[in-house]
Amino acid sequence: MKVISTGSEYRIFSDDIQTQDQLPAGTYTIRFDPHSGYSLAKIEDVTTVNGKVYGNHLDIVDRVVRAYDNKDGSMGVLLSGEKGVGKTITSAFIAEKMHSKNIPTIIVDNDYPGIVDFITSITQKVFFLFDEFEKNFPSKERCRYNDEADTFQEDFLPLLDGITKREHLYVFIANNAGEHHISPFILGRPGRVHYHVRYANLSVDMIEAYFKDNLEHIPNESDLQRMAFYCYTNELPFDCLRAICEEMNLGYGFNDVINILNIHTRIEGSNSAEMFKRIQVSVFSEEQETNSFPQPSYISLNQGKIQCATEYFYISHSEEDTEIATIFFDPKKVEYNRDGSIIIPGHSISGIKKYDSPRIVSCEELEFSFQDIIIPSVDNTFNTQVL
Repeated sequence: MKVISTGSEYRIFSDDIQTQDQLPAGTYTIRFDPHSGYSLAKIEDVTTVNGKVYGNHLDIVDRVVRAYDNKDGSMGVLLSGEKGVGKTITSAFIAEKMHSKNIPTIIVDNDYPGIVDFITSITQKVFFLFDEFEKNFPSKERCRYNDEADTFQEDFLPLLDGITKREHLYVFIANNAGEHHISPFILGRPGRVHYHVRYANLSVDMIEAYFKDNLEHIPNESDLQRMAFYCYTNELPFDCLRAICEEMNLGYGFNDVINILNIHTRIEGSNSAEMFKRIQVSVFSEEQETNSFPQPSYISLNQGKIQCATEYFYISHSEEDTEIATIFFDPKKVEYNRDGSIIIPGHSISGIKKYDSPRIVSCEELEFSFQDIIIPSVDNTFNTQVL
């Protein structure tokens, strides 16, 4: 047997017990028992991506590691963004870099009593990875009436301020880093959290590249752009793109796939035929510029029509009150910008149909001509000029 003493306390262990001066490189999770206290359990390392890495994850990793290597003391990093945009990939690459330097990774994903003291008790260099930070550890300033939490974000401030004289790397992963979720003593304080990496939605270029790399049969350029724009507009993460590719590689079409897959669309009820549910229209004429306002509408890129509410729409020469109209265009002539916006060229618009009229008025019959209709990618508004 082996006898281990801590102060006046003695514990009996079997002969296979080993003592080490340092925690070996690897990945560990924290365990807590009310009777025996804290311990670490070795788990499998967080795996990095095999193959192509999309985005600037590796640049972020190199920058974080360089800053940590040159810092005297501990350093904090906040990775924020929606699920599936790359936060876990970045943290996995950081862990890989740390392991190459014989620095272990400890995952902190539960709130245990006295966890700050336990972290402080580890004196060697360690990469601490806090998963879902804002959920597991609420902000005392933001959630003054949360009685269930043992530990708040503010309790970690001594670790980040360097009071504990440790050389830890703390990476906090948060799905929501808004002012109602992250402590004001952390946000905007680079002395505590040096970097705040904000992960945006996947770009159109990134989505197109992923489809080209993972689809067995690459669609034509126009269809590929439509697919990428749909995924961008609905803020689909990589796991959704992966599922789409898997289904399409089985021989199913894109429209069939997105209508049956378990994917969340940003605009409720949207699909490939109705990509927007609320559209804001601004109509201009040579004589008068009218104010824009939102109305329930839709764009059908497949069928080539836009239904919208317009104020002072000069179909006849009278300035009428708000009315519903449908603008018809050639969907094959739609242009896609790299920022996710689309352009419906004025020359592709064939006519307008007022809501209370069965007849489509051709552009030749109108007293004006359309310029391009631009549909931005972020705020779901579009503008058109009437000359």
